[in-house]
Amino acid sequence: MGGWAEGLSSRRELLARGGVLVAAAGLPRWIGTAEAAAAPAARDPSIVGSYGGLVIPASGAYFGADDTTRGFTTAKGIETQLHRRMAIRNRRYGWLAACPSAATRADAALTGPRVVPMVSFGQPATFPVKTTGWKGKGDTTSTVFGTGIDRITNGEFDGYWSGVASALLALGVPVLLRLWQEPNGMHNPYYAAWQGGVGTGGEEAFIAAWHHVKSVFRAAGATIDAGGNCIFIFCAQRRSTASTWQVYWPGDDVVDFSGVDLYRDTFVDAAENTRKNWDTYTWAVAHKKPYIVCESGFVDKQKITTAAGKFDKDGSVTGHSLITDTRTTVIQSPQCVAYCAWNNIGPNGNNFVDTTAASLKQYRDFANDPYYALTR
Repeated sequence: MGGWAEGLSSRRELLARGGVLVAAAGLPRWIGTAEAAAAPAARDPSIVGSYGGLVIPASGAYFGADDTTRGFTTAKGIETQLHRRMAIRNRRYGWLAACPSAATRADAALTGPRVVPMVSFGQPATFPVKTTGWKGKGDTTSTVFGTGIDRITNGEFDGYWSGVASALLALGVPVLLRLWQEPNGMHNPYYAAWQGGVGTGGEEAFIAAWHHVKSVFRAAGATIDAGGNCIFIFCAQRRSTASTWQVYWPGDDVVDFSGVDLYRDTFVDAAENTRKNWDTYTWAVAHKKPYIVCESGFVDKQKITTAAGKFDKDGSVTGHSLITDTRTTVIQSPQCVAYCAWNNIGPNGNNFVDTTAASLKQYRDFANDPYYALTR
């Protein structure tokens, strides 16, 4: 695939934490308001290298976004607002939708700087399901290939997946492929309850389908182990609706990056909290996988309470900003190689970066921090 520009490999400035920085002991952590020079934590050398042409250097992280509503470059698009191009642009695809779209093709062709396309296949309304009850209803049809997600595993849609694999490979650039994000959330059709039951085969059905799709991509030469450019991401949601998120893990051999969709919480509480089963980052470290925050957002004035104290989006309510805390914590969590904001309004509130002047300034500081300057 050839080499790509690594961007900056060292950080020139960090926000310091107020209070004591503690990691392994699990003591409260939060940031203060003063800035001070500090070095990022050391990254595990085993994850440093090229992934389908995407370079993970010894230090630094990619900063990206999903800006479906505003379109990245409009007057209020996230790139316009934050005064920089996103290193990663996430685009969403429904069930059997043409992929890559024209937008993803355009992303792949950008230069000065380049963009890493992310393609996300999640929450499609007509996804094949085994059990009624999912809010999107889904497709309960039985065919010679079976019912629900087993139809994927048994090859009914191989023509589609093979076409997607070949088309993404033809882009000639690294592609982050987020296959069925947040499987541990009942709002998604591939959640175990709709695919055989929680603890009664639904999780195994998800894993089998993941393996099959990966094998189709491998046969097309699109996976990293086949010399291709498609980086497969397993992405959990922070809070499992039932059971745990780990039961959906497809296996170290088929997952390239591990990640999470992180909303309304600090990084430490949401990704390193083994007591609540919110430990996706801890898992990534143990399994030696690069870690990516695929989606993240905060709601203005909404207070959250953690072991480290109270936080809110821009700190105007509690004095502790979730935006600034996340900016700093990622730097102190070296397995995290990418952070993507969700610039949108969703079912849980307004996550736009510009909900307040303070929020916009903090996001600008975040996105333009030299540590987040990596580009491909």
